[in-house]
This record gives sequence, structure tokens and C-alpha cells, in this order.
Amino acid sequence: MASDDAIASFAQDGVAIIRSIVPPDQLAKLGDDISSVRSEAEAGQDCFLNWSSLASFRDVALLTSVPEHAADFLDSFRIRLHHDRVVGFRPDQPTQWCQDQPFTSIDSGSITAWVVVDNIAKGDSPEFWAGSHLGAWYLQEGTIDTELVPEGQNVITMPDIAEDESSYDTRRWSLEPGDVLFASSLTVHAIPASFAQHKAVAFNYVDAKAVVVDRPWPTIPDRTLFSKEPEVNAPLDDELFPMAWPQD
Repeated sequence: MASDDAIASFAQDGVAIIRSIVPPDQLAKLGDDISSVRSEAEAGQDCFLNWSSLASFRDVALLTSVPEHAADFLDSFRIRLHHDRVVGFRPDQPTQWCQDQPFTSIDSGSITAWVVVDNIAKGDSPEFWAGSHLGAWYLQEGTIDTELVPEGQNVITMPDIAEDESSYDTRRWSLEPGDVLFASSLTVHAIPASFAQHKAVAFNYVDAKAVVVDRPWPTIPDRTLFSKEPEVNAPLDDELFPMAWPQD
């Protein structure tokens, strides 16, 4: 269970870190499978939905205290696992600040838990713009046609944070095995290319009452990657989106 201080910090910043909550034996299995997933993927390719075929991903996502913390931060009584993601290594791609929520196919906010398997220096870890999670969509120019954005959604052009980073209140940590970064899907963040040299996996959780929406632009992950395409405007399918908390 997340502490009151951690919950308050997350509510204010949109990101929080919980140290050493994944057991070493589960980390070891997860690390081996992350290496296998990457070895079978095309160079630079992100790998999604590994939990459905690999027990190590499934066990960490559903059977540790990670989903309990995610539920606390999301302020939800019941949450589902939406997807997992292993970032592909793209050494020549510059770091770009982005926000996940506009590119999800879910009608409500979600939370991502980055489970860390090895030591990651502060300069190689994800960076988050504190307080950017309070409702607006921050979009890089040209990514989404704003005329297609849902009515009433506040859209702001993504500022050039990299150009003047000292003007922004950001959060970044050095990370150790078993640490987990929890971030709102609305929190603007940047993932340096060097991060993908390390072993980590992102588990994305949503409120159990969330429904799939039909976005008129590409989503992450693409709905066609699921074993069957999720039904739009319907309750989430147990087979595709297993209940993560409370645990049986």
C-alpha cells in the first residue's frame, strides 16, 4: 500500500517513485525475458503485450504489490492491466517530450508503472515535468489534427522543454533493481535513448470501469496488436485486460 506522503506527492507532481518493491527472484526472471524479447524484435522496435505469453511479465504485473500501489495512485478500487511495453533501443533518436494520454484508446486516465531490473544512472532515467498532469493535452506540433480532438478537451502546444529545461520543474531519479516509477498518463515526460540499454518494463493500468474509444489517429499500442480487437464503447474484456487489483 502506498504511503500518504507518496499519494500526496503523486497528486501534486503526477509521478512518484517507490523503492525496492519487486522481489529479487521475480526480477531475475523478468530480466532474462526482457533480454529475450529484445533479441527477437527488430532493431528499435517497442514490444507490447508480453504478459500474455511470458509468466515473468504476468507475475510482476498481477501478483506483486505493483498493482496495489497503482490503484492507490490512480485512486481506484479496481484496476485492470491494459498493456506492457519494453522500449526498443534507438540510439540516434533524440529525446522528445511527450504525453501518453492523447495516444491511448481508453476514455479515462491511466497510470504507468516502470519496473526497473538493473541499476540506472539519473542521466539515463526517464524525466517528468511535475504538475503537467492536471487535465490538458500537450501535443507536439503535427502529431494530431486538433480538429479531431474530443470537444471540450483543452489542448496546449508542447513547449520546447529541452531548449530551456531550467524553467521547468522536473523530476528524475537514479534507479536500482526493484524500484518502480509510477506516472500518470497525463504527465509530460522524456525517455532518453540510453534508457533502453537497461532492463525495465512499463505496465499500464486503467480503472476497471474504463471503456475503449475509437481514436481517429494511431494509438499506443495499436488495437490490432491484441489477440482480438477490443470492442469500442464496451466494458473491458477480462481476457484482454485482466483484473490486477484487488488480487484474488
